[in-house]
Amino acid sequence: MSLESTEMGKLPGATGVGPDAESLLEAVVGNETVSEEALAELARRAGWAPSATVQPVALAGATGVPLPVLPRTQALVRGDTSAPYLLIPDPGEDTAGMLVRALRGRPAAVGPAVRLGEVRSSLGWARKLLALFPEGDISTTRLMHVEDHLVTLMILQDQELARFLAARWLHPLESRTYTQSQRIVETLLTWLQFGGRAPETAKALGVHPQTVRYRMRLMEGLFGGALRDPRRRFELELAVRGGRLIAEFRHRQYLARRRALREAEGSLPLRGHGRAGVNGV
Repeated sequence: MSLESTEMGKLPGATGVGPDAESLLEAVVGNETVSEEALAELARRAGWAPSATVQPVALAGATGVPLPVLPRTQALVRGDTSAPYLLIPDPGEDTAGMLVRALRGRPAAVGPAVRLGEVRSSLGWARKLLALFPEGDISTTRLMHVEDHLVTLMILQDQELARFLAARWLHPLESRTYTQSQRIVETLLTWLQFGGRAPETAKALGVHPQTVRYRMRLMEGLFGGALRDPRRRFELELAVRGGRLIAEFRHRQYLARRRALREAEGSLPLRGHGRAGVNGV
């Protein structure tokens, strides 16, 4: 069992680490609902009692990077799983910097600081965020925060539903070229961001306000009165953003697969070649 307290970087046997700490983690992140009182008692037995909140951090799986050790904390690390994680009690302003140093490049997602009884949800959000950025994706930010990606997580909670919503609203773009569709979508999102004001939209896009007005007339022809109805306009924006997010996620998956394939090919021995010698001898 690889359950560690990073207070002194020791394995089970250090103060506050052992069967009681294992029981605590099982209760905190397990599927069964446990009362706050019961969790507090388990934490007391384990000698691990956060005064206010706990911050869970989802870690990427086997990466060749050792599990992090956080000096001068009582963080608990669970590493004997395909989805390792750590729990940081009472996080402070220096927690993010400390994590960056301790992770040493290992991808991770930080959940919101919550009460002990809410750790399961916070860790779940962190794991979902980490799953949106495949390990092989070189564009992955090594330390991500759930609170920076709340809209993305909400929209992509159900990717099939997001895909259906996008298809329902964006089918008028099928008659347009890819370049035209992207220009329309970019203009629409920027227009919505600036509350329908053409001058600000034009400035953000780097075009003339008259160009924005022309594109908006074009969009009214495509989407009818949806742009003038607040509820339907909001749904249209969700559809556009969901479609974009799904496309970005698929692209990251594609890049990760390509990188994994290149790495696998690079590790294979070259066929048809014997031992190398001087001048081919």
